[in-house]
Amino acid sequence: MPRKKKEEVVEPKYRKIEILPIGKATEDAILDAASYIDNQRAIANVNDGCKPSYRRLIWSALQFPKGVMQPSVQIINKMSDFHPHSLDSVRFLQASMVRSGIFQGAGAFGMTSILGDVKEPGAPRYTKTRLSDLYYDILTPLIPDVEKVESPIGPEEITYCPTVFPLCLFFRGLVSGIGYGISTVYPCFSPTSMYQAYINNNPMLLEPNVNILMDKENSELQSLWETGKGRVIYAYKLSPYTDEAGKQGFMFEGDTYIFTPNLRKINKFVEAGQVFIDDYTDVNGPKMFVGLVNNRGITLDKLETLCRQCCYDATVYQLNVTDGSTCFRIPLKDWLHHTYTNYINLLVKVNNRKITKTEFDIAVNQTLPVIADYILNKNPKATDKELITKLGISQEIVTSVMGKPISYLRNNKDTADRVKNLKARLKELKKFNPKVYAEEIIKRL
Repeated sequence: MPRKKKEEVVEPKYRKIEILPIGKATEDAILDAASYIDNQRAIANVNDGCKPSYRRLIWSALQFPKGVMQPSVQIINKMSDFHPHSLDSVRFLQASMVRSGIFQGAGAFGMTSILGDVKEPGAPRYTKTRLSDLYYDILTPLIPDVEKVESPIGPEEITYCPTVFPLCLFFRGLVSGIGYGISTVYPCFSPTSMYQAYINNNPMLLEPNVNILMDKENSELQSLWETGKGRVIYAYKLSPYTDEAGKQGFMFEGDTYIFTPNLRKINKFVEAGQVFIDDYTDVNGPKMFVGLVNNRGITLDKLETLCRQCCYDATVYQLNVTDGSTCFRIPLKDWLHHTYTNYINLLVKVNNRKITKTEFDIAVNQTLPVIADYILNKNPKATDKELITKLGISQEIVTSVMGKPISYLRNNKDTADRVKNLKARLKELKKFNPKVYAEEIIKRL
């Protein structure tokens, strides 16, 4: 009986254990965690002004049909396909996107009164949302040409949202990010004013993207423009007002997205019964009246001084961004230039792809009657190689035509009208001006 062949013993391979001082191991772990938090969670990306959670929520909404309201919880749950972290706070982000016009919604999405009272958004199972038609129309033509990568969960996600300017800068509200050793709050400007400031290289043309004033003279817009750091002063509109009872005082008007008036200095006069505060908010927006109960102890001039002291916010903003691996501060003019140039290049790329496709469709339709005639009248069994050789037609066009059923060839012997329409479309595509198109998009935002 033959002997059994001795089995070869494979020695297991072990990774070499590296011995490090506890201080070094801790330092490396903290640096890795800090780098991840800063670059992949807390700070907006330089390419689109979105934090990953913002981008993933928009990307998730794009997975649903246009114009169809979905239970908000479904869009948030879809985000779990790409986002490896808790989704508990996403309802607040979703509500902010509804208020900013990125999403459309049905239900209660929260609000902050001009008095500072905060009403939280309803639970996602009780509301419905969808990506707005405007953003759907802006994003979907460009998304196919945006680079995609594998998400931390697995399915592919876009590397950036193709917006003309950083999204966090025209959000209707302040976007903030707190990371390791870095924190930032992004100011709020309207897309149209950012465009005017960009093309004229003049930050004094910047305006808020909400119904509120900006004190340009005392703000540090030039510093923000050139260095990425500067104070911006936002203020409520303040005007003298007399109510129906004849009480004199001052009316505050303005959106509550950026800040609410700090009434601390006025409240002691309210407690003393010398001043009263009424919320006059109506369909035209937030309003608040601060009036004198009587003229004892406080004059109208003093009340105006107090009102002006609490109706503005002066914050030093830093435009900290990440490219996915490194965080850095970027001047506002450079950030606008980066996203605008990238958007224009993407528009050109998409339009060139449409031109190539239209030219190919023209060639196919011009060739279709020739191939149909050859197959129907000369050789019904003609191969692709024969058609290429006999008719002098390219492989790509022959393959496209031969991929159609014989009934299609019989019914499409005359393609003159189709070719005419395609040529008209090609002419329009070649006249496309990406800068004019971008300007039209900016006006719609």
